[in-house]
This record gives sequence, structure tokens and C-alpha cells, in this order.
Amino acid sequence: MKRSSVIIFCVFVLVSTCCAAKVQEAPKPTDVAARVGDDTQLEINKLALLTGTTEQMRVMAADKMLQSKDPRVRAMVLDVLKSPENAEARAAVCKVLSLSRGSSDSDIPHKEHFIEPLLATIKEIEHPVFPMAAEALLIYDYNTVGLPIEALAGDVSLDVTVRLNAMEALKLRLDKRAPIAMIRLVDDDEPKVSEAAKAILHSIPIPVGNSPADRDRIIDEMKRTSKDEFLRDWVFRQDERLQAERAEVEMLKRLFKEVLQKHYTQADTSAREAILLEHLKAPQSFRNLWAIDQVYRWRTQARTELPDSLTPVLKSLISDSNKMVRLNAATQLFYIVKIDSAEVLILQLNKEKEAEVRIKLFAALGEACRTALVEDGVPDDIKAKTLAWAAKFLAQSSADQVVKGADVISRLLEKNGLDEKNIDTYLGLLKGRFEQESEGNVVIKRNLLRTMALLCANPSGCKKQARSLYKPIFDKCLEDKSPLVREEAIQGLVSIDKRQTLKVLRTKLVSDSNANVRVRVILLAKDEGTPEDLDWLHAKIEAGNEVDVAWQAVLMILSRSDVKHLEASYARFTALRTQKKLTNSQWQGFLEVALVKAKDRKKLLINVHQAFCDFSVDTGALEQAREHLVKLAGLVDKSRRAGIRAQILGLELKSSRIKEASDILSDELKVRDLNESDILVQQVNAFLADTSEGKDPRAVLHSVLKEMQATDARPQWEKVRSVWLSKDVTVPEAVADTNSPS
Repeated sequence: MKRSSVIIFCVFVLVSTCCAAKVQEAPKPTDVAARVGDDTQLEINKLALLTGTTEQMRVMAADKMLQSKDPRVRAMVLDVLKSPENAEARAAVCKVLSLSRGSSDSDIPHKEHFIEPLLATIKEIEHPVFPMAAEALLIYDYNTVGLPIEALAGDVSLDVTVRLNAMEALKLRLDKRAPIAMIRLVDDDEPKVSEAAKAILHSIPIPVGNSPADRDRIIDEMKRTSKDEFLRDWVFRQDERLQAERAEVEMLKRLFKEVLQKHYTQADTSAREAILLEHLKAPQSFRNLWAIDQVYRWRTQARTELPDSLTPVLKSLISDSNKMVRLNAATQLFYIVKIDSAEVLILQLNKEKEAEVRIKLFAALGEACRTALVEDGVPDDIKAKTLAWAAKFLAQSSADQVVKGADVISRLLEKNGLDEKNIDTYLGLLKGRFEQESEGNVVIKRNLLRTMALLCANPSGCKKQARSLYKPIFDKCLEDKSPLVREEAIQGLVSIDKRQTLKVLRTKLVSDSNANVRVRVILLAKDEGTPEDLDWLHAKIEAGNEVDVAWQAVLMILSRSDVKHLEASYARFTALRTQKKLTNSQWQGFLEVALVKAKDRKKLLINVHQAFCDFSVDTGALEQAREHLVKLAGLVDKSRRAGIRAQILGLELKSSRIKEASDILSDELKVRDLNESDILVQQVNAFLADTSEGKDPRAVLHSVLKEMQATDARPQWEKVRSVWLSKDVTVPEAVADTNSPS
């Protein structure tokens, strides 16, 4: 309504002016037009200043009028400044005057005209405009306005409010005479004036002194200080004061958060929800940030879903004035956002200036779309806006933004969220962006390759188009100078065809200069390798390169291949063990695979059991060695069984298994005599000769002989036995049988 009135009035003024011009003697047409235009603009500016609906409108009008050299305009502005009825118009004039500080006089002509009405505002008891008038007075030097203000502050006949206004105006002056005047007012008879003077001096800060004499000394010192020294000291004091205030504020924040955290920790779930809502909605940023941090902890540590009531408040915080609040709110929204939040995220994305926050907002938007694709789908308009933002991010030079743009495109493409035309468009965008980095940013290249690989993988909804478009890129990148790029190229080809990729890599990258690339090839051989790969894997192990991962690949290939390949390679892998190029665990793994594969190959099975027995003895697993010997005895022909039985006897003696050892000897003596050349006797002699474990083997043997049952006459055995018993040894009452029940 106001706007309509202004327009009607302006038209009326224009018509009236034109009509009046016709009655007078006809001047030149150009003069008439200029005068009419000036008068019209004057009325428009005056109306805007007096009745403008916004501060910006009133300030613009005041600026135009203050720059005018027309005396009529100047008179209008002075009338406005003197009139207490229109505080908003007066404030606009004061603001323009204040903003002119430091500019040349030509901007606002005759600034001196405004001194009297500005000083007059100090005397107003009701002073809504005074603070802005006090700032406007700063355009004048101290001699011009500072001294009159001092006089007002010291005039005891004036109302105390007027004096306090004057003191506030002096507080703004960067002139040593202002604090000197304030020091004098400390001893004023009016308590309010005295206290205000002390408070102002404390805020500067300048010492107040404990007595009039102290204050006189302070004034004398200040008078001796030059203007530059005063300003330098003033800046230093202000900086010190600000630092102290900041430190105090931070301490109070810390104490507040400590108390709040204690209260929050002791609260139950419903109370915690209420506390978080209160502080998420608080006007202070530090409280918002504390609450957002608790949201993160609830989500990651409490292992329960966040209350639904928190999501709308978090969404509102992504448009907060504080960057860190926006950033942290967007970060948490990523984990809880749903598609109904997409519009809010897009709206803030359009306004957000901080790149770091934009990335988090966009990430949350992408996640909202991804989850919606899995559930109910993404509305077409949201999808289009999201993809448009993804394309913007993809086109940036920042790696973080490019990666995030590619990630969101991948999410929408992978879940079959686009039609054929858009699929081709956005697959092409990824390809084009990669080609821009042919010799550029490795981080961008590897991440784009990773995205392409995901789109080529089996779960992808656009794998057919992606494979056709990206395979040539993967092939070419196998030759890239960066190993990071080569690694991702391998993964890209693997996502298309593992077996075919391995065929290519056997000839290209088995001996790559980078260990990570070589390992990627070996890992592929572990998954897809065939006996054809055993040769180059054996060579790597023999050379001591990537032994652990290469050996794992060998075992996997052997375990899924025909046993004939194990038979063919058994000797050379056994040689690696002999050469000490395989660890105990690696060799044990090989023997375990061989044991499973050799179950139908008797000769191989015998060799494996014997190797397992030797390995078990070497590693002290005597019970395991005995088990393999027992199984071995059932596989070999009669001519070898005696030797195996002798090995078992040796293990029983070594394990101090008295009864088991005596049973073996007793069983043999039931069927035959044993002389000194018998393999069992030789095994006992070998045991007696071995003192490496710190035990006296004769004590074990004597316990075995004592345990043995009587047999028929065995002259040769008695002769051997008498030799063993003739040795000077104390036979204990019993030797511990480590494998017999107590």
C-alpha cells in the first residue's frame, strides 16, 4: 500500500510540475525537462527516506540526498536530522554520515552543517538515535566536536542522562584528551557519572588510580605521551583486553560443557533426547557443536537408532551462520538422511559458499538418493538436480570435489537409477573427466578408475555399457607411469573378466617395478590362477620376492587343481624347504594341502606322511609325528615297517612314554630275539647318545626295562640288556609318563 501511495504521489508531482511550467514564459525544452526530472527525483528520495519500508531503501535515499549540492535537499536532510518524530529516517542519515568517514569532502559537501543537529542528539533524554549519531560524529576531529562533548559531560547542570550520553560519545574517540576527560569525571559528585567513568576507563583499559593525586599523575603522564605513542598503547591494550576476554569466554565455555556433559551422561534416553534438542536449537554455536558431537557419539557408540526428532533440527543447522556448525551438521546428516531431506540439501547447496561444507552437503544428498534407490526410488526432479550438482563437482579441479561428484554419479548409475540416455551421458562424463587428467592429478585418476571399476562390476546396473566404454582405458592405464594408477587399472579389468585379466598380467606386470602392483597380480593368481602359474610363482619364492603372498597363491592353486600337478611339483617345493626358503607355517600349509590331495596316491601319500613326521619332530610336535608314523606303517610294505616301528620307539622314549616304549620292545621279544645290530636296539642306542634336551636318557631307559614283562629266553636280548643295566645310573622309583593318565 505504501509503495502505491509513493508512486501515485510521484505521478501527481510530475503532472503538477508540468502544468505549472505551461503558465510561465516558455523556457527551453531541455531546461524544463531537467528541472522537472530533478524535482521528481528529489520528491522520490524524500519519500523513500521518510517512508521506506526497509533500512536499505532509507539508507540509499539518504546517501543520494547527502551527496546533492542543492540547498533545498540539504535543508530537507537537516530537517529530518533535527526532527525526533522519524527515528528510522534519522538513523539512515547518521549511518550514511558514519560510512563517509575517511572519504573526501566531495562525497558529502558541507559536512559541517550537520555538527549542530548531531550534537543535539546527545541532549535527548529518549535517545534511540544517539548511538548512531555518536558514530557519525567521528567524521569530525576532536577540536571540532570533542571539546563540546567534554563540556556536556562535565556540565553538572544537565540531566545525568545527557552527561552519560556525552561520556559514551567520548568513549569512541581515539584521542588521549577523551580518556583524560574521563579520568577527571571519576571524582564527579554524581555517582552515576563517576561509576560510568570508571567503567569506561576499565574497558579501554586505562588505570583509574586510588586517589585524586594518583589520577593527576596519570593525567600528567598521558599529556607527555605523543599521539602516536597513545594510539600504539591503545591498540596494544585493546589487543590484550580482547585476548583476555577470549580466554575467559573459552574457559567459561569449557566449564559449561563439562557440567553439561556430566548432566547428559547421567540422564536416561528420553532426557538425553530433550537435552540434545535444546542445545541443537540454541543460539550459541558452541552449544550446537557440542550437541552435534553427542549425536555422533549416540550414532556410533550407543548402538541404537537416533530419535527421529533430531533429524529436522540437524537439517535446519545446515543453513546456520557458523561454518563449523553447517559442516558438522551436514556430516551427521549423511548417516541418517532420507530422500525427504533432498530439497533442503539442494537449497543449501545453491547458497553455500564454503567448498568444504558443499562437499559434505553433496555427500549427504548422494547418500539420500542411494538409500532411496534401494527402497522407494528417487523423484525425477531430485535425481536431475542431484546429477546436475554431480556434474558440477566432477568438473572442478579439486580432487575432493571430483571424487565426490564421481561417487554420486556412480551411486545413481550402479543402482540402475537412470534411463539409457542418461546412463550413456554420465558414463561419458566420467570418461571425459578422466581423459582431462591424462598426465595430471594421480589422486583424481585413480579414484575415477575406481569408480569406473565399480560400474563394470557384476552388481552394477549399467555394467554392459560401462565395460564397453572403460575397458580400453583400463588396458591403456596398465602402462601408466604411476603405480597407483596401474593398480586401479588392474582392478578395473578384474571387474570385467578375472581370468582373462590374469592372462594379460602374466606377460605384463608379474615383474612390475612396484611391489604393490606385483602383489595385486599374485592375489589375482591366488583367486584365478591355474597350474600354468606355478612356474613364475615358484621363481618368485625361490628369489625371495613376495614370498608370503606367492606361497598362499601356490597353495590355493594346488588345492583346486588335479593331484597330478602336486605330484609334478612336489620335489621342487620340497627343495625350497630344504633351502630354508619356506617358514614352518608355510611348509605345514603345503603338507596339509598335499595330505588332502594325495589320499588316492599311495606313493605320494607315503612321502607326505614321512615329511610331516620329520617336520613334526623338528618342531617338537612329537604326538603329531607319532600319528603320522602310525598311519605310515599301515601304508608301507613289510620290509619298511620295522624301520617305522623303530622310529615310533624313538619318539616314545623321547617323550618319556614308559609304558608305550616297553610295550613295543615286549611285543617284539615275544616273536624274536633282539641283538645289538637290530634296528630297535640301534634306535635305543641313538636315544642314549642324545643328551641335547638336558635329560639323562639312561634313567628313562632303565624305567622302560623295569616296566617290561618277562619273556621266553632271549639270549641276545639279555646280553644287550645287561650292557644297558651295567651302566652306573640311579634308577628313580618312577619316571614320569607324560602321555599316560595319572
